[in-house]
Amino acid sequence: MDLLAEEPKAMAGGGTDAPSPDRRRARRKELLIALLAFAVLGALAYWSHFRHGGFYSDDWADIAATLHGSGGVSGTLSYYSELFPYRPGLIIYVPLKYWVLGADPAAQLALAVALAVAVSWLAYGILRKLSVPPIHAWMIGALALVFPWADSTKLWEAASLPSVAMIFALAGLWIALIGLERKSWRLHLVAAALFLVSILVYEITLPLIAAMGILYGLRAGWRRTWRLWALDLAVVVAAGIWNRSHTNREVSSLSGDVHHAGEIVKNSGTLLGRTVWPLGAHSHTTVMLLALLVVFGVGTAAYLTRRERWATDGWGLREWLLLGGGGLVVAALGWCMFIPANPYYTPSVLGDVNRVNAIACIGLVMTAYAAAGIVVTLVAGLLPSGRRSRFAWLAVPALAVVLGAAYVHVLDRHITIWDDAYANQLAAFENVERADPHPADGTVFYLAGAPAFEAPAVPIFESEWTFGGMVKSRYANDTLNGYSATPWLSFACTPDGVELVGSAGAQPPVTPYGNAILVNAGTGNHDRPRDQAACEKVIGEYGQGPTEIISGY
Repeated sequence: MDLLAEEPKAMAGGGTDAPSPDRRRARRKELLIALLAFAVLGALAYWSHFRHGGFYSDDWADIAATLHGSGGVSGTLSYYSELFPYRPGLIIYVPLKYWVLGADPAAQLALAVALAVAVSWLAYGILRKLSVPPIHAWMIGALALVFPWADSTKLWEAASLPSVAMIFALAGLWIALIGLERKSWRLHLVAAALFLVSILVYEITLPLIAAMGILYGLRAGWRRTWRLWALDLAVVVAAGIWNRSHTNREVSSLSGDVHHAGEIVKNSGTLLGRTVWPLGAHSHTTVMLLALLVVFGVGTAAYLTRRERWATDGWGLREWLLLGGGGLVVAALGWCMFIPANPYYTPSVLGDVNRVNAIACIGLVMTAYAAAGIVVTLVAGLLPSGRRSRFAWLAVPALAVVLGAAYVHVLDRHITIWDDAYANQLAAFENVERADPHPADGTVFYLAGAPAFEAPAVPIFESEWTFGGMVKSRYANDTLNGYSATPWLSFACTPDGVELVGSAGAQPPVTPYGNAILVNAGTGNHDRPRDQAACEKVIGEYGQGPTEIISGY
C-alpha cells in the first residue's frame, strides 16, 4: 500500500471516479490497519493507568447512584434526568456504561481510551476523505491521542463524555462527505441525525457542526450544498434551543462573556505554543508562537510569490498551508462554545480542566504538524530535485515521532499524578474501613486531613459528592454517606449533631450524634461522639487537609 497515495480528485460538479473493487478493498484494509495501529498506541500509552488508575470526583457519585441506588432502573434514570436535563443523551449513556462494565476501574478507563481511539480514527478517515496522505493523517490522529493537555478525557472516565459527542459528530461528517460524493440526500439525513445526537450528548460540538457547511461548499460547490448546510443549521438551532431551555446553569452577562472570550484567546495561545514545544518552561510559548507566525508567514509569501515553483500533483506547500489554517479553525470552533460558560472552562494544561481542549487538540496538532510540513517543504525546495520527495517523505513523520515522544514523556508524568491521586483515595478509605468495617444504615463518615487535590485540578476529595459517593460505592449501601473536610468545607459540633460547614446546599447537613463517625485520613484516629460535649472535645483533631500535595502538573 502506497502511504503517500491520495483519495481520487473531485470531478467537476463534485463527483468522483467510481472506485474499483480492488480500490475499495484497499481502502477498507487501510482503515482497518489504521484502527489497529491507533488501538495499539492507545493501549501502550495508557496501560499503566489501566493498572493503577481509578475513579475520581463525579465517578463515585455516578457509581453510587447507578449500581447502589434504591430506586432501580427508573430511579437511576430519574437521577440522571435531574442531573443532565440539557444533555438527554447522557441520561442513557452514563448509567448504561456502568450497567455493562460495572465498577471496574480498568474497564471504565479502557473504555475512555477506546473512545479516544475512535475519535482519532474518525479524524483519520475524514482527513483521508480530504486527500491528506495516509501517513500524515495517521500521525495527526496519533498525536491527538497522546496529546498531554487534553489527557483528562482518557485519564478520568467522567471526562470521556466529550469523546462520545465527538464520535457522533465526526461520524456524521464522514458520512456527509460520502453523501457529497454520491449526491445522496439519504446519507446526509443520516449525518444530520448523528449531528443531533452529538449535540444532545454534549453540546461542545455545536459550533463545529454549524460550520461544516463551509467544508461542503469548498468541496462540492455552494449551489449544490447550501440545502445540506441549511439542514445542519436547522439541527443546530433545534438542539441549541433544547440545551438552552433546559439548562440549570447560571448565565453570565455580556461583559462577562467578553472577558471570558479574552481569557480563552490568551490561554489558547499558550496552549498552541506548548503544542509545538511541549517540554520545559511555559515561558517558551511566546517564542514558539512567534516561530509559528514566521513559518506560516514565510510559507504563504513563498507560495503567493512563486506559485509555479511549488505547484505539485501531490502534497505540497499549498496543502500544508490549508491544513494549518484548517487546524486553527477547528481549534477555535472547539473552544468558542465555552465563551458563555463558567469562567472555569478556559483552555488549560491542568488536570481535569484540560477536557476543555477535547476538540481543539485535534486542530492544534493539525497546525503544529502543518508547520513542520511547511518548513520541510521549503527546505526541500533548496535541495536537488531528485532528493526532494525522499527528504519530505522522511522528515515530516520523523519530526512528528520526536514530537510524539515528547508528548508521551509529559503524559507519563500526568499519569503518575492521577494514579497517585487514586492511591491516596484508597489509603484514606482504609482508615475509614478500620473505623467501622460494617456500618449500620444511616451512618455518616466525616473524613478529615485528606488532601483536596493531588496536583492542580487532579482531584482526590475536592467536593461534597466525591467522598460520599465513595462511601456508598465501597460499602455498597445507599443509606450511608460521607463528607470530607476541604479548604472550603469543615465540621462543627451543634446541639443536634455534627454539621458540615461551607456546604453549597441551602441547608448544611447535620448528622445526629451516634450516627456520625469522625476519621482522620492521615493518622487513622476515629471517634463516634455521643453528644455535643464529646464532639467538641475531639473536633480539633479533625481539621481540613491541604489543598494540593504537589504544585505542578
